[in-house]
Amino acid sequence: MSITIQKPAGATWIKFNYDQIGYYRVNYPEAQWRELSSNFNSLSISDRTHLLEESFSIAEAGQLSYEIPLDLTKNLITEIEYTPWSVASSKLQTILRYLSGSGSAQEETFKVIVHVW
Repeated sequence: MSITIQKPAGATWIKFNYDQIGYYRVNYPEAQWRELSSNFNSLSISDRTHLLEESFSIAEAGQLSYEIPLDLTKNLITEIEYTPWSVASSKLQTILRYLSGSGSAQEETFKVIVHVW
């Protein structure tokens, strides 16, 4: 099922499934994902965690570019709560497992160097 809802006048962004009360996924248009990412730190811990989990899951299903969930992870630089980090870590580990079995050429293409300051 697909439902289209107009954004209220004056609203620059809207987040559905507040505190993940409903058992459904919301795939926003790309511009809306970017707005949510820009406002990530103003959301509750539950909503921040949910956006990370949801975006990675929708990307894994092939319905969203991985650019969106990876962009959301940039917000973790200021995250101090455990649950968003836990979800992001789990989802990134899944990607690592996919790439680890894909052959050395692809592994080298997607290798990331992590710097700790």
